[in-house]
Amino acid sequence: MSIIGKPMHGDNRKLLVSLKDFKTHLVATTGEHVKVAGLGIIDPQQLANLADGAIFEFCGEGYVVLSEANLTDILAMAERRAQIITLKDIGPIVARLGIFPGAKVVEIGAGSGYMTLALASFVGIEGRVMTHEIEPKSIELVGKNLERVGLSGRVSFVEGDAAKSRGGADSDALVADVPNPWDMLDFAESSLRPGGRAVFYTPSTNQVERLVRQLRIRGWVQDVSIETLERQMVVGDMGIRPSFDMLGHTGYMTFARWLGRAAAERLAKKP
Repeated sequence: MSIIGKPMHGDNRKLLVSLKDFKTHLVATTGEHVKVAGLGIIDPQQLANLADGAIFEFCGEGYVVLSEANLTDILAMAERRAQIITLKDIGPIVARLGIFPGAKVVEIGAGSGYMTLALASFVGIEGRVMTHEIEPKSIELVGKNLERVGLSGRVSFVEGDAAKSRGGADSDALVADVPNPWDMLDFAESSLRPGGRAVFYTPSTNQVERLVRQLRIRGWVQDVSIETLERQMVVGDMGIRPSFDMLGHTGYMTFARWLGRAAAERLAKKP
C-alpha cells in the first residue's frame, strides 16, 4: 500500500493528469458540483466510478484519471509565495530523519508548506505533524494547500514563536526552517524523544557554523551538514548531455541527534 499521497479515510478524490500540458488536478468525488482551480466547474459524480487510466473529456481536452497522487503531484498543485524547500532537499531530509508511517514530527517555520506537505504525506494516516509558525498568512496558505490534497487532518498549527514554547519530549523528528535555529534548541530538546533526529535548514555558512557550535556545546550528536545540487540530463535522439542549467544552492541541511538530557550533559563541550 502506498503511503505517500494516500487520501484520508472517507476522502474520495481523483487525480486528473492533462494530456495537453501534463498538469495535475485533484478533484473530490463526493458532494455537488465543485470548482477546480485551473479547470472550472466539474460534476464529481462523473469521476467517481472511473478506473485508473480512463480518459475524462472536459471542455474539449483529455485528462487521464488516477486514484492516487504522489508527492510530486501534491507539490505541483501547491500554491507558493515564499522560498520553498524543494524536492532535492526534501528527499535527504525525510531519509536522514527516518520519517515513517505513524511518526510524530515537529516543524518550525512553514513558509508555503512544501515541507509540511511532504511530512504529512510520509507520516501517513496514523502520523502527526505539529507546525509552529509565527505568520498567520503562512498558516492560512499552508492550510489551504493541505486541504486541497486531503492532508489537513494530519497537521496541527501553533501560531507563535517556537522559541517561547515547550514540547512533550515524545516527537520522533524535528524540522526547523528559520534564520535563528540556535534559538530553537531549548524547544527542540523539550520536543524530541531520546534518539530523535532534527534537521536545521539555513541559507548561509555563517548560520551553519554558529548552529554547529551551539549543538556541540549543548551535547547534541551532529551527524552531518550538507547541501544538494541537482542537474538534469538532456536526452536527445543522437545522444545525451548534462543540462547547462542546474538547481544549485538552496540551503544547507544540518542534521543532529538528541540522545536525551543525561547523554547531553556527558557529551556537552564547554565554550
